[in-house]
Amino acid sequence: MANELQIDHYLSGYNVYGRICRGLDGLIWNGTDFESAVVAHVASYAVQMTELDLVNGGTGIYRGDLPDGIRGTIGFYNVNYFVQQGSGPSFAADPLISQQTIDWNGGSDSAVSTLFRVLPESYPAPGDGFNLPQALYEIAQNLTEFSINNLLMTIRRRDRSSQAEGYTLDSADNPTARTRTS
Repeated sequence: MANELQIDHYLSGYNVYGRICRGLDGLIWNGTDFESAVVAHVASYAVQMTELDLVNGGTGIYRGDLPDGIRGTIGFYNVNYFVQQGSGPSFAADPLISQQTIDWNGGSDSAVSTLFRVLPESYPAPGDGFNLPQALYEIAQNLTEFSINNLLMTIRRRDRSSQAEGYTLDSADNPTARTRTS
């Protein structure tokens, strides 16, 4: 597996790198092992990121690989992403632009880390069970993006242009219940 380190939305054309800290003890990866942070070692902490599709002007999407020395080790890792301001990485000068949590099972990022990424918008069919992302979108959209027209309640997708779900209300004047129809 590759491209475990991910920034999906940033500006194009920057020198971006990550610093990996082990969640268990907060030690930082120095290229060969984990250690307590030492200012003089800051360059060895940088895991370089590559911007996708630079040929066509760049995308602001950056990817990097989890170092080989970490790949075989199960653990919880916090990755902080920075933009390099000078000729080399710096604790003082480089601004933090993103963070990622990786719950590494020794071969891939496990499902727990999915909570810290942008999740694809989807909704369960009426009467079906749902997964966590579907539940979160359904709750958010039911609270924020809906319209009522007589006995019909429409829940909109986040783009506000299409319907996510539809409900029939029990009363147009004083509704006390609704039934999902679509």
